[in-house]
Amino acid sequence: MKSFLIYAGIFLLQSFWCCAQNFRAVAVSSAGVLMNNSTDSITGHEARNISALNALVTDAKKNPFRGKVTAFKMSVYDQAGGHVFDSSSEMLTPEMKEQLQKIQPGNKLYFEYIRTEMLDGSHPFVPALGFTIR
Repeated sequence: MKSFLIYAGIFLLQSFWCCAQNFRAVAVSSAGVLMNNSTDSITGHEARNISALNALVTDAKKNPFRGKVTAFKMSVYDQAGGHVFDSSSEMLTPEMKEQLQKIQPGNKLYFEYIRTEMLDGSHPFVPALGFTIR
């Protein structure tokens, strides 16, 4: 039993190393591409100019490619509470753009449940983007 667990563990690690992909969502703005770290903040101007989301993917060999975003949710949290919107493409909807025009310093902006379409036909979720407006 012990040898089986060792072989199974080695197999799983090998599978992870050869098939691992690194996903990263980015927001596309007229001000440039906005990436996310845990403490990122962006200006209201940058937020108001976001028009789409993209998914950047690197495969196990570190080759980069673009995953097509097929759906996501945008949430804005202000003093009045949360406002949540859905998109079924990589583009922000008119309602999302309208909400971003009202964004104020201190608001939180999240892009979550970002679903992508990969070259192999799979549809994984990409980690969320989150920003504080300054």
